[in-house]
Amino acid sequence: MNTVQLEWWSFFEAVMSPNAPQVQVSEMKKAFYAGSFSMLNMVVKIANEYPEDVAEKIIEGFREEFQAHLIEMDQNILNLAAD
Repeated sequence: MNTVQLEWWSFFEAVMSPNAPQVQVSEMKKAFYAGSFSMLNMVVKIANEYPEDVAEKIIEGFREEFQAHLIEMDQNILNLAAD
């Protein structure tokens, strides 16, 4: 089973420099866990308040929003590399 901690380590290894100062690592971890907690609360609230088919559509909208953000981030990186 995947845990939030495992997701944190996967994220950490993907985006953090091995030389990052401890304060940066600590603040990034706080932000990661805060975002995870917020998302969990939203999903639980949706699951409790809407019929399953509606909840699925709302949660799918979250996935689409995340995907669009990743594409935007990738494009920004490509634009920086081209400069």
